[in-house]
Amino acid sequence: MGDLFDIGKAGISAYKSSLAATGQNIANVGTEGYARRDASIEEISTANADVLSISNTSGLGVRMGGITRAFDQFLDLQLQNSSSSFSFSKSKSEVLERLENVLIPKTATVGTRFREFFDGVSNLAQDSSDTNLRTLVLSGAEAVSREISTLHSGLNDLRKLTQDTLELAAGEFNNTLKNLSELQNEILGNSIKSGAPNILLDQRDNLLSKLSEFADISVEYHNNGGLEVSLGQLGEVGTLLKDNSFNKISFELDNQSVKAYLTGASGGRTSVHFSSGQLAGLVSADSLTKSTIAEVDGLAKKFVEEQNSIHRMGLDLDGIRGTDLFSLDTVAITQGATNTGSSSLRVEGYSENFSGSELEMIFNEKSKSWSVTSSSGSSVENFSSRLNLDGLSVLVQGQPKDGDKFTLGLSNSSASNMRVLVSDAGKLAAAGLHSIEEGVKNSGSSELKVGYFSEDFLSDTSNLESLFTETRNSANPIKFNSTDALGIVKGVDSIQELSILKSQSNLSFSTDIDTLRATNSLTVTLGTDTFVFDISNLTPNLDTPNNLAEALNSGVILSNTTSKSFTDLGLQSVATETSFVIGSASQPASTDFAELKAGNLGAVSGMLVAQDNSASDLSVFTREGIQISGKILSSEEVTNLITIENGFTTEANYIARYLPTESSQGFAGAAVDRKTTDGLDIVTLSGAGLDDGIDNNISIYAANTFPETRTQLTSPVIVATSNGQSISVDFESGMMAGQIAEQLSKDLGRLGMGVTASNFVELSGISDGLVEFELFGNNLEGLHVSASITNGSQAELVDKINSFSDVTGIRSHLAGDSTVILEHTDAGDISLKKFNLTSGVGVSVNQLNQDGDRLLATSKTLFGGDSLVAGGHVQIKSTSDFSASYDGNSQNSENAAFEMGFADKKFDLANDFTDISFYANHQLDGGYADAKHLNAVASSSKYSLDLVDSAFGTLGSDFRPQTSEDFSSSKIARGLVSDLRNSATSTVFHGDEFILANGFPLDGSKIDFTLGDQKYVVTLNITDTFEIRATDVKIGNEVFSLTEGLEELAARSTFSISGPEDDRLSAQFEATANGVRLNVAANSGVVSGHSLLVSSTNSDAEKTNFHVSNTSTTELFSNNFVQTAGTNADIGSVIIDKTEYVIAFDTTTNGFSTTPGLPAAVTLSAVTNPLDTTKIQLKVSVTANSASESIRLKANANSAAYGISTVSAQLLVTEEGLRIFNVGDQRVKSSVSVNSLASEVLSISGLQGEDLIFVSNGTRNPSAIGKVATTTEKAAREYSLVVNETDPSSIDIYDFSTGHIVGSRSIANDNSAVFQGLSIDFKGATTGGDRYNVLISGANADDASNLNNMLETSFLNKETGVGGYSELFGKIVSNTGSEIQANQQTLETTEAAYQLALDNKSEFTGVDLDTEAARLMEQQQAYQALARVLSTARELLDTLLRSM
Repeated sequence: MGDLFDIGKAGISAYKSSLAATGQNIANVGTEGYARRDASIEEISTANADVLSISNTSGLGVRMGGITRAFDQFLDLQLQNSSSSFSFSKSKSEVLERLENVLIPKTATVGTRFREFFDGVSNLAQDSSDTNLRTLVLSGAEAVSREISTLHSGLNDLRKLTQDTLELAAGEFNNTLKNLSELQNEILGNSIKSGAPNILLDQRDNLLSKLSEFADISVEYHNNGGLEVSLGQLGEVGTLLKDNSFNKISFELDNQSVKAYLTGASGGRTSVHFSSGQLAGLVSADSLTKSTIAEVDGLAKKFVEEQNSIHRMGLDLDGIRGTDLFSLDTVAITQGATNTGSSSLRVEGYSENFSGSELEMIFNEKSKSWSVTSSSGSSVENFSSRLNLDGLSVLVQGQPKDGDKFTLGLSNSSASNMRVLVSDAGKLAAAGLHSIEEGVKNSGSSELKVGYFSEDFLSDTSNLESLFTETRNSANPIKFNSTDALGIVKGVDSIQELSILKSQSNLSFSTDIDTLRATNSLTVTLGTDTFVFDISNLTPNLDTPNNLAEALNSGVILSNTTSKSFTDLGLQSVATETSFVIGSASQPASTDFAELKAGNLGAVSGMLVAQDNSASDLSVFTREGIQISGKILSSEEVTNLITIENGFTTEANYIARYLPTESSQGFAGAAVDRKTTDGLDIVTLSGAGLDDGIDNNISIYAANTFPETRTQLTSPVIVATSNGQSISVDFESGMMAGQIAEQLSKDLGRLGMGVTASNFVELSGISDGLVEFELFGNNLEGLHVSASITNGSQAELVDKINSFSDVTGIRSHLAGDSTVILEHTDAGDISLKKFNLTSGVGVSVNQLNQDGDRLLATSKTLFGGDSLVAGGHVQIKSTSDFSASYDGNSQNSENAAFEMGFADKKFDLANDFTDISFYANHQLDGGYADAKHLNAVASSSKYSLDLVDSAFGTLGSDFRPQTSEDFSSSKIARGLVSDLRNSATSTVFHGDEFILANGFPLDGSKIDFTLGDQKYVVTLNITDTFEIRATDVKIGNEVFSLTEGLEELAARSTFSISGPEDDRLSAQFEATANGVRLNVAANSGVVSGHSLLVSSTNSDAEKTNFHVSNTSTTELFSNNFVQTAGTNADIGSVIIDKTEYVIAFDTTTNGFSTTPGLPAAVTLSAVTNPLDTTKIQLKVSVTANSASESIRLKANANSAAYGISTVSAQLLVTEEGLRIFNVGDQRVKSSVSVNSLASEVLSISGLQGEDLIFVSNGTRNPSAIGKVATTTEKAAREYSLVVNETDPSSIDIYDFSTGHIVGSRSIANDNSAVFQGLSIDFKGATTGGDRYNVLISGANADDASNLNNMLETSFLNKETGVGGYSELFGKIVSNTGSEIQANQQTLETTEAAYQLALDNKSEFTGVDLDTEAARLMEQQQAYQALARVLSTARELLDTLLRSM
């Protein structure tokens, strides 16, 4: 009975719960996310019964097994994935619909405005002078600008909306993750539960479903109720939630990209990406919008650049060249109102990071830099001349002053700023910039039409422009990491002192301040010598290691035994906290400094880095392959270097013809100045062959033997370069030097060689009397020349020769005392037939080069009755080594230091003097340390000048610039001249002794002196007034005795001296035994040996003022020489006016004498050196009563041993350099040598915006300093287009003004080509040799050729890529439309997949009312039956009890 009760009770309880579950299902049939509950009923078996119960087979009833949620993990994951995919397409679709509306508004599109604009241009082209039509074109331009700007703004607004939506979605995503984390806390029992577990699980599924809408996720369920949510379908991207901890997502949004990050609790960020879900859809839509904006920007930029390029190549109604028609300026420049400098800014590019901000730039004179502040707060470093800022380039041009200010406003878009710049219809450049002039000899029927376009650079060659904007020095150069093609600079206007540097050795020590403080010595080994520097007095108190370096560099510390400074040894040092470095100026080709071998700093041995002596040269090319500087290339180098990959055009051809061999001459009118220390390589020849220095095609013929034919080249001249190329040049019979040079120049041009010719004939020693001869030059019949030489003047002879110059081509110039120089202006032969001299004295004949130096080692003599034939000489010049061969003889080229070298020499034929100037650059050749003090560069600069006198020999000088002020031509010249003068004679003038009683010259008193041919005026300056009285003198307000007053006036006296050279003389009142005397001296010595004389132009009063009389004396001194010098009858000469007195020395008496005897006013004596009595010097004393205007010491080959070192030339230091005047009829030859760290220095101006390619020849990676200035506006050029005669399917393009070829193009395909922004189109058949000149036009109101050029851009030119704007806009619309269509298809597919997954889950987990109703009836019946079981059991029990 008990079992029956238990069965009933248990069953009722179980079905009650089952009924409750079914009721819950029915009640939540409309609840979103509710998962159906299922109650499970199970039988209670005996195994599960109470232990005291009696087992039987009838069973114990049922019980509630549990209530479960309908859940299928696979279905949930399937739904999450499909939800992500659907959300991706849906969110992207919403943005794309808006994008389509922006691109294609209901009104006109950008494409429509393009068509309207070109319709207006077409109408105007019919009548280009019509002002109304011009106005309509500008209105059409405004409409295009407005439409593009509106479109761009709309796209930017859409992108901002998309990014705002993305940020909101990211916030919802993070909130969902947070809610899920909190829910997991409840599920895992970590917090108080807010509902039954199944309810919490329903909530969790809802949150996971919501997450899947935002992003693609993967979910891993754990048995304990925990789960792990990751980003990505496989969880590979990153963990979002694990158990109850979660990470947040965040986005960085800017104009460039959208970046997503996963941020943990600790703050660490990980970059992530989304491949599906709403977030991914928004990111994808943003990317598409961004690319569309970029395409619109590109379209706007293309349209603006191409239309501006064409408009600039046209002329307006006033004939003025067109300006930009449109603008996309995104940077506004405002100049400070109080700026006092001449600086301006050139701005290129744009910086998105500083978009919308202002940059304020202020110049600081002290630091020589610009400080920059940004309104956005972003940090910007100071700069000196160029600022590179995330794509924005700012170049300062001109000279700023302290406090000068500029403000740069950067707008936040580009196409949005599009506007029309031309408002005046008359300024519309409708006429063409160029007009076509057909050659008069053209035989073809073709007409030429030209157009314009913006040329793009297709090469990936490095752009070097930014490297050459800062001022650099030799220790901080640009270091290239390769040879061959270095890179390109576009739009070059000029190159300024671009220098390729040689290598230097350096010695480095690892040390620190503590080690240095304990170090006593520095040892350096140079060559075979060791130099020890005692540094013990300095090192203990060092503040920094560089203090030691500075002390050594400044010469404070000298070597122990030799007292040599670092400068003397060619060393430079620098130090950091951990190193000490010594650089050496030693170079293999120079013996100035010994090679750096080793060294020790105390106990620390130095590490030597030897210099790299391999070659590293620089060559510069145009993109067409034309070499404008450098050494000629070999065939192999041409093949390897002239390639598209290196930046050259596809039709580039190597041309070396325009390599400069003359300063300021270069390609297409550019001035190219390439300097090397060695100068150009030169070979000299003439009509007689290679020069031998003996005859050189100058011949003297005896009477009646005048030649019938001239000397001429009878076989080819073969010129061979050092890189294996050679050319054989043939000559026509009878060619003279000028014609030979012309032929050589024509044939050798392809080897980059230049050829010059000249013919200067020197006739010297022409004595008084009649001179007659027949003169031949260009004339075939001799012209009779007859002139008298009177009182040594050859003026009449010169005038007579010059009267025939138009016929003969020969000009004549006076020179020296008795010299005439003949010049054939065309370098033809000069012939003097039947030379007649009534004086009977022969005339010396020599030939001069263009520098004024004699070519013959020994002059020839022309006597009466003789004839002279002098052919000119030819110089072949090259930047590279070469050789020339003729008639079995060969001659290697020699360097000419004055030919495009660091020194320049110019001979002024008309005035018979020679100027020498010098190139110097402190940034190049000063001693420097690099910016980090890790390397030191020692100054290797040295200038040497030799003067060679045929009688004396060589007088040489050296100068080493040290300070920055020394690196100027004038300073170098002064240093060299001073060194020469110190080696020569010295001179001083002494006036008479006087006292105040004799008078004192007044302020402003003047007296003149002569030093050879130079005249100087000495002026006395006394600022105080003075009055000489009987017993005293009043000076200003002070009274002195006569003796004291004389001393005071002498002390207060200063002198200003004017003359051809500053600081050449010095003057003072010198104290004597009883008074004072005027003392005037030549500072340093006098190279010519002249004495300083009182000028004969002084009046007696002027001389008396300074107490100068006939007893006043000039003294002329030789240098000291040893008294034991041997007796010699000829140790030099005293030249008085034109009379020579030979000096003899007697070693027994230390006496001097002359032959013939000297005039009484001139005496010789020996002066013993008071500091070294073993030495004496010659003193020539000249009293003022001498009537001579010129007295000098002339040296010969014996003179140097007797202290006389002079040459027959006077020197003058000028602002540009130095000037050499020959003395008498002598000619002093000058030569220079220069040491520099630069192997070459290149400067070019007038390049007109040419694109240049820089190439390094050699094996050593080059280092360089220098600047390159660029321009965005290329100058309009005129061309000559010539159809190639050999290949009529190609044209050669020449610069019209110079005739230089600038490129070649093939027209084989369609009779058209493009060249540097110029489109070339021939209409009709071309014929070889036809010429078309493309010339700059004048004003022409009816010319519409430039409008036609603009009109042609309405369609795309497939060859140039110009034009086709409507088509391009159509592609933008089409591309966007394709994307929209593709996404729409994806949307439909993913929506179906999502709906299917949703249906599958709903079918499995949803509530079906019919099923639940049937189940409810079943459960109700069971419940009622079980109630009846209990009732029956009760009745049975009652019956049982009653029966008992």
